[in-house]
Amino acid sequence: MNAPAFLPASSFSLNCVAAADDWDAVRAVRYVSLLERGDIADDSPPRFGDAHDDRPYAMTLLLRRNGRPAATARVMESTPPRHSPLPAAGAFAHEIEAALGIDASFVEMDMTHVGPGCGDEARTARFHLFKGVLAQASLRRSKWVLTAVCEDQIGFHGRLFGMQILSGPEAVAGLALPRVLMGLDLQEQRPILERRIPGLATHRAALEAFVATGHLSLDDPMGMPLTARHLQPG
Repeated sequence: MNAPAFLPASSFSLNCVAAADDWDAVRAVRYVSLLERGDIADDSPPRFGDAHDDRPYAMTLLLRRNGRPAATARVMESTPPRHSPLPAAGAFAHEIEAALGIDASFVEMDMTHVGPGCGDEARTARFHLFKGVLAQASLRRSKWVLTAVCEDQIGFHGRLFGMQILSGPEAVAGLALPRVLMGLDLQEQRPILERRIPGLATHRAALEAFVATGHLSLDDPMGMPLTARHLQPG
C-alpha cells in the first residue's frame, strides 16, 4: 500500500488582511471566483467587496501559495446579547434562531473563494482557510460555525467538515446563485473533526502568535502534516 502523499503547509501561508495590497488581492480573487461561477454579471467591477469588509466584527483571511494570492475567506462573529448583522441573517434569520437559539455565539464564514493561484490544490486551500476559521472561533469562544454555500458545495462541507444542512436554498442579495445554510456545532463535532483531521487543530502558542502577528501557522500541533488521505470524505 502506498504511503499517503504529503501536502506540506510550507508552500502556503495564511494571514489576516490589513494592508491595501492585500485587500486588492482579496477582492480580485473574489471577483474571478464569482465570475467563473456565474454569480455576478460579466460587466461587474473587477474587485468585489461589500460593507461588511470594514465592520469591526469581521476579519478577512488571505491564503498565499508560494507567495502569490490564492484563496480567501471572511470570518464574522456574532455574540449575544447583541448579535451582529451578519450576511447570513438576511436570508436565514429564522433558520439560525431555530438551530442555535437566541443565546448562542457563532462565527460566520463567508466570501470563501479559491482562485487560479491554487492550481490543483484547491481542496487543500479550503482546508487551510477552514483552519483559520476554527482558530478565530477558538479566540471568540464561539459555539458554532455557520456558512451559506452554493448547492454544489453542500457535499464537500458535509462530508469533509461534518457540517449539517440547516436550511433549504434561498436567494441572497447581490449574488445570482441561491445559498444553503450549513453549520458545525463546535462543542459536539469539533473534537471528532480534529481527531480525524489533526491539521485543523491550532494549539495555544499558535493562537497567541495569530493574535500578535496576524499570521497563522498551518503546521499541525502534533507534527502530523495534512495528507491526501485527510482530503477524502469519511
